[in-house]
Amino acid sequence: MRRPFFVLTAAVLFSSLVWSSTASTKTAEMTYVSSWSLSPEGLSNDRLGELDFQELNPHRTLWHFEKKVRWQELRATQAEKGWVLQAKGLRTDGLVRTRPEGPWYSPISDFSCSPEPQDGFATRAGAELAATTAARDWDRRVGRAQDLLAAQLGRVRADSEEVALGAARKILQEWLEREEPLWRGEAFREARHTEWRHYLQEGSRLGVCASQAGKRRKDGRTLARPAVRTQMEPPSADVSRKQWVRAPARRWGGLYSIRLSLVFGPKTLIGQFLVDSGSAVSAVSPAWLRSQGISPEKIEQAGAAPVRVSWSGGSGLAKRAIPLRAEIADVPVITPAFLLMETDLFETPQYPSDCCDGILGMDFLRHYAVELYPTKPAAVVLLDPRGYSLGQGTPWIEARFTPSGDWYSPGCVLKGRSTGLSWSGVRWDSGSEMASDLHSPWLSQLPEGTPRSSWSLACEGVGKVAEAFSVTSPSAEDLGGEGSPFRSKVPAVTVGMEILGRGTVVLDAANGRIWIPRETARAPVLENRSGLDLEFELAQGAERELRVKAIRSGSVAAELARKSGLKVGDLILSLAGRDSEDLDSWQVEQLLSGAESASLNVEWQVGKGRKVAPLKLR
Repeated sequence: MRRPFFVLTAAVLFSSLVWSSTASTKTAEMTYVSSWSLSPEGLSNDRLGELDFQELNPHRTLWHFEKKVRWQELRATQAEKGWVLQAKGLRTDGLVRTRPEGPWYSPISDFSCSPEPQDGFATRAGAELAATTAARDWDRRVGRAQDLLAAQLGRVRADSEEVALGAARKILQEWLEREEPLWRGEAFREARHTEWRHYLQEGSRLGVCASQAGKRRKDGRTLARPAVRTQMEPPSADVSRKQWVRAPARRWGGLYSIRLSLVFGPKTLIGQFLVDSGSAVSAVSPAWLRSQGISPEKIEQAGAAPVRVSWSGGSGLAKRAIPLRAEIADVPVITPAFLLMETDLFETPQYPSDCCDGILGMDFLRHYAVELYPTKPAAVVLLDPRGYSLGQGTPWIEARFTPSGDWYSPGCVLKGRSTGLSWSGVRWDSGSEMASDLHSPWLSQLPEGTPRSSWSLACEGVGKVAEAFSVTSPSAEDLGGEGSPFRSKVPAVTVGMEILGRGTVVLDAANGRIWIPRETARAPVLENRSGLDLEFELAQGAERELRVKAIRSGSVAAELARKSGLKVGDLILSLAGRDSEDLDSWQVEQLLSGAESASLNVEWQVGKGRKVAPLKLR
């Protein structure tokens, strides 16, 4: 979190790298004091991760304020009707850090002179000015709130000194929790605009811009924006991995789920949680809690307002859970702020059993480097993100969070090989079974009859990520309501596990990277092109049955049907020697895609007997 501090004048700010200030604001009831200083310690990704648990994009953050807000001279005294509170006022003490000189800063001679702020340009002086502008806004907010907080303090009546002082801390904490997100959104935008006006003034003064209004450079040149990856802290040239915990994974529809333990009082609840980079938040299923003998109402935050949550299937209200302790494979892990919402994502008959008991979203995953291993046995490995690197030879793509919490890479482009169409910006979703989904604002540009399997994906720093895969459009159910990620224009595309699940990938959000090793990028995107469409159904007695839904003419499945008599509606008993009742829909599609062999035996029921015939896949 980039936190507030008191502002200095620009003249003092730019003349020294070591400065401090103390100021006060007095109202009728209280006095506010703000004191801060500039730290000689330079800011880094690792340091920012330690200082700010909430910062979504450390790799793009140039300044930070470490603050402590407290009551001044708070005391509780005993009165006739109980213990009452008094305080002299509020005080903020802070320490400002900026990044040292490095590739994230540019000389004013490289300024584009655009009248509106653009990504990719900043100077150290400008970053410090932005910080002071945000601080000035913070001071105004605290000043406006003092009388309100004094009134709340004056209404406290408690049975003991300890209870009264606890009430004072709660009053301040609740105000901070409400105000700080507003300050981040509103003040940071204004800070960036103030910073940009400074660049326009400096550009005009130094003869870089034609005028303070911007619009064009004096030399008439149009400068290309630098690639974000060139402005980031470079990863270590050597492999650097500090493992936190390795968890065996179960794959549902090609997605990863792991066992998570939640501690609630004397009880430890063990459930299967989906690893979902497409969800900004983590969730626990109330139905699962009830099955464990825990009433969901017992872990709801009392008095907390419901949270509106959007996902690929729509949106709805969820309740907040109280803080819970979590473990994976008996190792304590960072506990996200769980929401209470149903998470039945995989159900019978398409799967042998239901999943999942909860979701681990990006509010959890972004605090680790998360390695996803598809090899048998599949695994999810959580590692310390500080200094994490797979070495100089492993490609990576810059990835960042949008304000709504979607994790995406603007430097990736989806291209149609036969159409010439292309869209930029890819959202990475480990909770999607698809290869790629084109978002709804762009669907009208997709001509009728466009081949759905003739697409490629390329990204800055990696080059080709995947080719020869299908682009699908979200269904009406998946599209959901307002706020659904599938309704966004930027990013334009969601990439799921048909592409990400081909090999090892690493979600390294703390460092602004997704690592895609070359062997993963080279692997083909598996699709069922056999022409045999199979689907699970529930038979009498609620037993799962795998039946032939369709056989595409002109396909290898049609040739099998012609020679061996397989037809629509037949009951499939096994594929590749594996009983169909032990398979799920994704495993069926993998087998028919040739994931394990170039051909497989199909066994089906014929009357009271059975028949087996080979199906050639490639």
